[in-house]
Amino acid sequence: MEHLTFQQRLDEGIGWLDEASVLTDVVETAGLLGAEPTAILGVCIGGSLALRAATTGRFERIVSLYGMVHLPPQWAASKG
Repeated sequence: MEHLTFQQRLDEGIGWLDEASVLTDVVETAGLLGAEPTAILGVCIGGSLALRAATTGRFERIVSLYGMVHLPPQWAASKG
């Protein structure tokens, strides 16, 4: 990804983020750890993703720090 200015990053948001791939990665990584139970912690955008990871049923505990429950429209990840 090319270097973006701070304002461009705010305007762009996380629309480029492939949420499905991130969730697949965290679930697969949790499996590779070989530790049970497994928890996930996320900060900021990661906090939002930790909340979404709760829906996978893979994690015993979820910690979301500053995760947005309702994203601004320009920050919403694509559903496609």
